[in-house]
Amino acid sequence: MKATLMLRKVLPTFWVNKWVDMAKTKSNFMFSVAILVFCNLVTKILGAVFRIPLLKILGSQGLGLYQLVFPLYAFMLVISSSGISVALSKFVSKAISVQNYKLAKRYLKCGFFISLVVSLLCSGLFVAISPLLAKYQGNEGLVYCYWIIFPSIVFSSLSSTLRGYFLGKNEMAVTGGMQIVGQASKLILSLIFASYFKKYGLIYSVAGAVLGVTVSELFSFLLFGVVYFSKRKNAKKFCIEAKVKKNEEILPANSNIFKKKLFLCAGDKRNPSSKTIAWRLFKFAFFVSLQACIIPLTGAVDSAIVVPLLVRSGLNGTMACTLFGLEDGIVSSLINMPTVVATSIGVALVPNIKLDADNHLVGEQNVSESIKLVWLIGIACAFAYAFFARDIVSFLYSGGLSGKVVQEIDVLENLIKINAFNIVYLSLLSLSTSILQGIGKSKIPVVNLGICAIMRLLLLCVLISVKSLNIYATALVDMVFYSLSFILNMVAIKKWASFSFGLGKIFVLPAMCCFAMCFVMKLFKISLSGLMSAKIVTIIMVLLGIATYFSLLAITKVLNIKKLLSSLKQRRKSK
Repeated sequence: MKATLMLRKVLPTFWVNKWVDMAKTKSNFMFSVAILVFCNLVTKILGAVFRIPLLKILGSQGLGLYQLVFPLYAFMLVISSSGISVALSKFVSKAISVQNYKLAKRYLKCGFFISLVVSLLCSGLFVAISPLLAKYQGNEGLVYCYWIIFPSIVFSSLSSTLRGYFLGKNEMAVTGGMQIVGQASKLILSLIFASYFKKYGLIYSVAGAVLGVTVSELFSFLLFGVVYFSKRKNAKKFCIEAKVKKNEEILPANSNIFKKKLFLCAGDKRNPSSKTIAWRLFKFAFFVSLQACIIPLTGAVDSAIVVPLLVRSGLNGTMACTLFGLEDGIVSSLINMPTVVATSIGVALVPNIKLDADNHLVGEQNVSESIKLVWLIGIACAFAYAFFARDIVSFLYSGGLSGKVVQEIDVLENLIKINAFNIVYLSLLSLSTSILQGIGKSKIPVVNLGICAIMRLLLLCVLISVKSLNIYATALVDMVFYSLSFILNMVAIKKWASFSFGLGKIFVLPAMCCFAMCFVMKLFKISLSGLMSAKIVTIIMVLLGIATYFSLLAITKVLNIKKLLSSLKQRRKSK
């Protein structure tokens, strides 16, 4: 504060304000990342924990049936909610930055209407094709699961609309907290219903678990509504619409200048019609939704073709369904968990980068630091998964694996080892997609992902028919899909950015730190094996590995931890 006052005496006000805004932006960025990482990590952990008791209740075959329902559900949900949520967060934040709270609410109303219409259309399509899909998947009883879960598409889409509104207001704690509450309610209700209906048969138990998802989504939506109206009542007296003169550009509080044609135009365009608002939201959301659909679409295609292709390769239906349940229900969740860091950083990064008038990347330092951080965390998780795959399986799922159909522990161990480095590729793919969206090049990741998804499908059809590969082919094609998509994205990003990384600091030293981390963890495991329970040893081993890795990164100066902590402290002081 003293430094700011001194600078005001010797420097022009414009430059002092710019310096202060840059400091606030940096601390706000790190603070937003911290909140989003924490909330998303808790949600991911709850999702992984959810599958442990669910596996014990349903068994591996029941879990396979449960997973057959969700790829199509996730695909419909992405269509109906992802694009509108991102669009709302962007336009609401712009309206709030100029204190136009009335316009922000109008964006919310239009977004709510669009989300309702699209989600109802998706739900209708979902119900219409579910009998055919259930028959194709080899279990017509799944149609009841499809009918039970279709209302949750509407509830979840409307919740996502409110989430986008609160993100636009920069209320990260609300969105993150509601995400945790929703996941926790899903865990509790699904397990209760699955246990209750188990006495009627396996398919009824699976339907009970699906019913828990629908009820939890309804609960989350109602709770979100309560929070919204509560905050609306408290903030009503502060809703003062800003006055903007005709033909003037708007300068928001964070010093990012939005031209008239990109946002709120002056004069008669200050309060656009509802039709104009709806068109803005829809146009912006289209490519975001299209890009977000591709990976869930690959999952939906997998749920439709993997089991039949495994059966054609010589496996029986029960074995094929079990293998698919292990790969899609367990391994995918474990691989996706570490990517929460990349997702959180990407969400926080998008508003903080742009292209200037000369088509150069503004916020290049944030981009390079984000890529570096995602890489360091991703490669550490990949090494840990590869070296300790069996320990992970034994710790989490040994109680729910019967081994009656296949040697499930061995299959899971091999799948995790093959998929380990997909953590790195998927994390970097997610971040690079966010970077391209942040600089206004949202069409590029759509094209890149689309091309690579077609290649993935062709490879999958060829490789999965090889009897020696069977389910392991899914891990191999995912590796090609994620890595090639990331490379294509980075080639595009390099057109506008000139950041570079030292080979030693970003590749050699982190790899050495990862090997050292795994060595310490292995040594600790061998030393205490037999002295205490395996689960306690695993927990301590993981904590020791984390401490060892980050200590080595700090010692080798690969990661400046003090700098990261100081950014968070700046946020507290700025308050």
